[in-house]
Amino acid sequence: MSITVMFYFPDNVQDNEANLDFFVRRLEQYYKTTELPNWSIQHQLFQSTKAPRHSIACDPFATRWMALMNFSDYSERTYISIWSPSASQHEDKDLCTITISPDQTDEFVQLLGEKYSTLWSPRPRAAYIPNGRAFQANGFSVKIADVKDNAEQQRHRGVIVSVSAPTVLRPEDSVLSDEELLQSKIEARTHGLLSIALMGGAVPLLSDVGEKADNELADHYRREVARLLNRRQLSFPGAQPVSFCRHHIEELQRTDYLLCEKTDGIRCLLYFTKDESGNEMHFLIDRKNDYYLVPQLTLHFPLPDQPPTTFHTDTLIDGELVIDALPDGREEKNYLVFDCMMLDNRSYIEKPLDKRIGAFSEFVFKPYDKLLKEYPEEIEHQAFIVKFKAMQKSYGTEMMFRDILPNLPHGNDGLVFTCKDTPYMFGTDQHILKWKPPHENTVDFKLQMGDFPMFDPQDGEEGLIPDYHAMPSFELLVHYERNDDRFFAHLYVTEDEWQLLKSLNQQLDGRIIECYKDSTATPSRWRFKKDKDGTPRFRDDKIDANHISTVNSVLQSFEDGVSERDLIGAASMIAKAWKKRHPEEEQAKKRMAQRTIPGAPNGTNGQPALQRNGTAH
Repeated sequence: MSITVMFYFPDNVQDNEANLDFFVRRLEQYYKTTELPNWSIQHQLFQSTKAPRHSIACDPFATRWMALMNFSDYSERTYISIWSPSASQHEDKDLCTITISPDQTDEFVQLLGEKYSTLWSPRPRAAYIPNGRAFQANGFSVKIADVKDNAEQQRHRGVIVSVSAPTVLRPEDSVLSDEELLQSKIEARTHGLLSIALMGGAVPLLSDVGEKADNELADHYRREVARLLNRRQLSFPGAQPVSFCRHHIEELQRTDYLLCEKTDGIRCLLYFTKDESGNEMHFLIDRKNDYYLVPQLTLHFPLPDQPPTTFHTDTLIDGELVIDALPDGREEKNYLVFDCMMLDNRSYIEKPLDKRIGAFSEFVFKPYDKLLKEYPEEIEHQAFIVKFKAMQKSYGTEMMFRDILPNLPHGNDGLVFTCKDTPYMFGTDQHILKWKPPHENTVDFKLQMGDFPMFDPQDGEEGLIPDYHAMPSFELLVHYERNDDRFFAHLYVTEDEWQLLKSLNQQLDGRIIECYKDSTATPSRWRFKKDKDGTPRFRDDKIDANHISTVNSVLQSFEDGVSERDLIGAASMIAKAWKKRHPEEEQAKKRMAQRTIPGAPNGTNGQPALQRNGTAH
């Protein structure tokens, strides 16, 4: 026996980008899959013309529905269900399901049309599934399919995803009397799988956790941050990664890098300061260099070994704001820390990464975490919870793909390798390597509307005029330097996409738009990345397009195409080189093992070895 959890993603939901290929691509990207035979559902729908005389329904004129369904997986039966829209208000007997032999289906439909047409009327727009895909993935049976209507246009209605698992998932689940408990366990495990397939759930807005500062206030604190960092520029000081290319595999063998997942959230800095009255203040700073004031009393970071009312100031950390989906269905805003620039007016910029995050852990995170553990009732009043982003050694890619990414509670779109030994770098850092699957590499361009086509209005005047009802050309600009954006390529837009863009009633010109290179076309062309509602992914959190150096780096990633398999294949060489650089780590492991192994040469039963004179240290 198995239990199936089914999800439906309709096209008319704003946060849905669903189609069959999208889901399959995500599933295959993060899981080892085995494809199973395709599947389909044929569906015919009938609506009652009047209620039966002895209807159970409270309303004697209640509409009732009849559905005939043929499942390719269960080809020996045709299922017929009759129900009313208000069936949930009545007893189970208001829903009736029977089965007939498939070779009787046509005869049954003919009977409805000829003998019972006064009672049942066929509905032309029933949904059906023509070509579903099926996989074994991570111990689950996964079915994915586009749902269409059977009208002539065959309009896409959404995507259905079903995930089945055996009732016995683990030894402790083998004896369960409460099926609902088992169902919830399957749903919890399924969530991790679907969160990857959907590239995570919601992405937070900084306006959800703070109030955007006006220009005067923001400019004041921009100058404070610049002074704190000893910078002349008032621009966003955060480090920016470069795209991972094939030659970076050799870099990972030469130098120590730490590895973490690339979170699909909002990158921002967290600034600790105080107001004119000496009260604790915190700002989130996004990549547009906008400042968002977190409400007072919703964040507090006590000093170590000091009264709990004390707090840090002149502190700047780097991280990402995310929304984590919890197993019980709730959502939790978390700020994942991955670097520290300043701590209580002391600069850590020149220190290596492990020292930077180590200082934050010791002096900020531990007292903060201790406070929340002592006063857990305060958690619900926090604007968000501060956590560490888990980091691994650079050769831990297989574990990352196998164990970590499939179980993340938030969206993910790749990996980040950060050099352990280099200082923090403002702007582009050649030692922060952003890896995405080759087909997921994107560029943020500035969109510029081109010319509209010309036409002759045949109004008796000579010359052509622009046709403002037609689709213009779309130019993609890249950034070179201040106030210097240059043409890079044209954006390919279909006529349907143009109609969609017009329906947005939004400014298009001058916005930052995320694009990918469509290599399936000949020649290849640039397309806009779609949000889940099918609209372009505008990066309104950014002012400038990617710098030309970043674009060239991404293009090289396109050409190199470093895959998940490539990273896993290189892991053994990276590990060997790391261990050769750090023999002390292996020696420490051996000493630790000897302390816990009875009869080890340097001790007995975990006790220190005795010196020759019989005394011990």
